[in-house]
Amino acid sequence: MNGFLRSDLGAQLPLHISLSAPLVLTTSQKVDFQSNFERSLTRTPFRTFCVNPTSLAWVSNFEKTRFFLVLRLSRPKDDQLNRLLDLSNECATQFHLPLLYKQGVVYAGESANKNKRPERKAEDSSSAFHISIAWTLQEPSEDERATVQSVILPSELAEKDIRFDTVKLKIGNVVNDITLV
Repeated sequence: MNGFLRSDLGAQLPLHISLSAPLVLTTSQKVDFQSNFERSLTRTPFRTFCVNPTSLAWVSNFEKTRFFLVLRLSRPKDDQLNRLLDLSNECATQFHLPLLYKQGVVYAGESANKNKRPERKAEDSSSAFHISIAWTLQEPSEDERATVQSVILPSELAEKDIRFDTVKLKIGNVVNDITLV
């Protein structure tokens, strides 16, 4: 199993909540996507927020080629994660990219008209948000999944506020930090 908490040299790594699987941008789209995302984020008042760990779970990537041990999270006050997800999906839609966490999206017909934006239903995707703490290529057995799900987090961890004050937009190998107010 590979961890996300420490680097190969033992340095503590920052925790992050990933809102996506990788989206594929063409070279010509990268600057426009970044500008569009940053403009949308600054137009909407996003504030620093805190989450609390609620439980442990195993989740896989879409292709089921990697499996992640994760901390499930509480829904932050003012629902910033769902709001960030909606903003990210609006940007993805403008560039004809797949939506992140496709829950809550109603497509207008199967024709896949790229100019037709999906209609949004108000749906809470909070159960999908998590912090990955380790990963493996080996799919966990049912027993391993059950063991992880049965773990009750110690109160000092469950009551720990994990503060997020930055959105990191990674395009290629460049990470852009967008500070929240």
